[in-house]
Amino acid sequence: MKIGKIDNSGFYRPLRYFLLFICFTVSFSFWGPRIYYDYDKVSVFIYISAFLILFTWGYRKGISKRIIPRIIKTNKSQLIKNVPFLKACIVLALLTSILNIISLIIDGKLNLSISSIGQNYVDYYAAHNATKGTYTIQTIIFFVMGFPKIVTLVLGVYFFGKIGKLYKYGVVGVIVLTILTNTISSGNQKSLGDIIIYSFVALIVKSFEFTPARRKKFYLQLSGVIVLFIVFISIVQFQRFSALGFSSMDINQNMNSRTSFDFNHPFFKIFGNELGLGLATFITGYLSGGYYGLSLCLRMNFVWTYGIGNSYSVTLFFEKFFGATIFDHTYLMRMENTYGWGALADWNTIFPWLASDFTFIGSLFLFIPIGYIYALSWKEIVMYRNPISLLMFAMLTVCLIFVPANNQLLHGVDAFIATVITFFVWKTQHRKYNIIPLKSPVLIELD
Repeated sequence: MKIGKIDNSGFYRPLRYFLLFICFTVSFSFWGPRIYYDYDKVSVFIYISAFLILFTWGYRKGISKRIIPRIIKTNKSQLIKNVPFLKACIVLALLTSILNIISLIIDGKLNLSISSIGQNYVDYYAAHNATKGTYTIQTIIFFVMGFPKIVTLVLGVYFFGKIGKLYKYGVVGVIVLTILTNTISSGNQKSLGDIIIYSFVALIVKSFEFTPARRKKFYLQLSGVIVLFIVFISIVQFQRFSALGFSSMDINQNMNSRTSFDFNHPFFKIFGNELGLGLATFITGYLSGGYYGLSLCLRMNFVWTYGIGNSYSVTLFFEKFFGATIFDHTYLMRMENTYGWGALADWNTIFPWLASDFTFIGSLFLFIPIGYIYALSWKEIVMYRNPISLLMFAMLTVCLIFVPANNQLLHGVDAFIATVITFFVWKTQHRKYNIIPLKSPVLIELD
């Protein structure tokens, strides 16, 4: 690693990228190829502006936090920075991934046909909705593998060159099995998205050790992967429509009456009707369509959900085992009953989930500590290559990317337990990984 000064502007790069991301998604929601009936764009603009201001404030506080590092008497700091539970997590993630694919084979639910991913998705969620609220072997597997899988995808990738050959096979095995079982067999695009986001964060941090020329080439390669991912997702989206018997010719007649696609929009002139429909569905579904659901929820009164309604998996748990009626009182379900816009079938941003417990105003202030932790984690990564903060930063990156969609970190049973454990580990362990060797000062080079 080359000697260089700390580039303070580098501390704010995640913030700048996130602000651009939110501005893009809001703009695409307002002026993109999808039209929404009775869309209160002014209220959404004001609310999201307040969100960005408070998040930025928290981020700046986190960057300004003074960090007192540990100083050790050896240059072998890298050995100390290896996380003690990394290898155990790789083994556990691999075993649960193997168990998952075995259970799918036994149940006759494994379909590895890439050409039928769209149909696989339709079939999977038809079966999933039919058994909603029940707990199967896969539910238990998801619960167990949540945290080990994140550790594998983030720290396993980051330390890939320093772990043994068997553990390298384990990391690759988890990625391959996840793609086979979740992405292909179930048609779940988010599983592939998680792999890309977590691995992307780990590789970006790893690239700090590269020469400028190698880093530039590496970033071009990562950009190519992202483009391929977007094309893949767009094709899968179109396959889903085909599996349902829809096309660009009749899609508007089969959509919710509150929305439709404008095929005269320049977007479709550029990408064409078919590929453009898949791409527009991906962007308006995952990245920008949720702001419309937010606009509908902002019109409604607050009904408290006892601190549970912000997590779908926890809500189902309490309803099943305690007979509580929680989800019907959330902003999402009341919105669906009032306006006919899907609570779960559509994305509605993270805010109605949080607001069901904390109100819409309170939800905004939650992002001050989130921004603070996000910034502090990034600062510890840049200055000390802190692996525990890398784990936290990667997890919060997923949270922030899914802000226009839902409360991703608390939505599924696997994500919920992983979030709780990750926060606990970071809170109790991250400071001891801010290490400076006595004879080899920390060297920073971001540019």
